[in-house]
Amino acid sequence: MSFTAVHPVWGRLDVSLNDLGRGRTWAEIHRVKGLRLACPECGGRLFARASQHGVRHFYHQVRPPDCELANESPEHHFLKLELAMAARAAGWRAELEVSSDVRDWRADVLVFDDRDRPFMALEAQLSPMTPTEARMRTDRYARDGVAVCWVALQDRPWTRAVPTLRASVPAEGGKSWTVRHGLARYTWTPAP
Repeated sequence: MSFTAVHPVWGRLDVSLNDLGRGRTWAEIHRVKGLRLACPECGGRLFARASQHGVRHFYHQVRPPDCELANESPEHHFLKLELAMAARAAGWRAELEVSSDVRDWRADVLVFDDRDRPFMALEAQLSPMTPTEARMRTDRYARDGVAVCWVALQDRPWTRAVPTLRASVPAEGGKSWTVRHGLARYTWTPAP
């Protein structure tokens, strides 16, 4: 499952945006025969659909075992979506599943500053990662002038090594996420 796909003419589409980020409608991609959409990660064929809960997304025609987007957990997808919606609600432009030009990182959510430059990656990190891996991945973003904030649902060994928020999932029937811990003494100087 992915929130983004590439159309051969329109470019990158994001189903979390009403206009798909390209001035298009859901009806133009949902259940349209012959439409060619590709995964931004592996290039495999994608189709648009909505989950039983109404969450719009893309799915692979054939699920490739080596595509990270195809093999992320539902919890990871929902946390990514929540992070993008929170950044947008705060007034920022935020895009899901954006890779660097040289493809050495892919942000779950990339937030852009008021001059439309990427300045913060929000990473939903639910799978295990060592503190060394966390610092290495954070440094990759920093080389491109992008700060990163890792978001976890439980305490992990890396949470004290890199900027981290620990969040709580909304209680049953609730809609509010809660930040329980994180980002003490965090400073980032944006690029001039």
